[in-house]
Amino acid sequence: MSKMQTTPTNIGKIIQKKTRLSAIFIHLIAQRIGVQFTDIHCLNYLMNNGPSTAGSIANITGLTTGAVTAMLDRLEKSGFVKRESDPDDRRKTIVRLQNKNFQQNDIVNTFFTKDVTKLISSYTPEEREIITRWITEMTDLLQEKIDILSSQK
Repeated sequence: MSKMQTTPTNIGKIIQKKTRLSAIFIHLIAQRIGVQFTDIHCLNYLMNNGPSTAGSIANITGLTTGAVTAMLDRLEKSGFVKRESDPDDRRKTIVRLQNKNFQQNDIVNTFFTKDVTKLISSYTPEEREIITRWITEMTDLLQEKIDILSSQK
């Protein structure tokens, strides 16, 4: 690996490239398992957070409730999720990830459980602190911008 220039402009270009490649990676995974791009975000959310309401899924994906219903129809038909009535509130639907398909997908599993872990492990604890701080702050900044853009609809 060649020495990277760490100017803010160069780092910005690297971030743009990483973002573009991440989108392509997610698109290819979606194609491979037969779902749409946004569906991957729903499946990932359920994998990391457990059963959730359709409303929560709408919030994290930025989709309308109608679009979430159509997405859940697709995902349920494909065997990725199961919808159940909320025992505490019949107006709500709980969405559960079905363990087959997505969680057991070798590419997804290998990337997140082995490849990323191996890469992160190559950094010192001090470097990991900086990386963690930067990712956290960048995530907060992105959320702030998403909130602004969402409120301007």
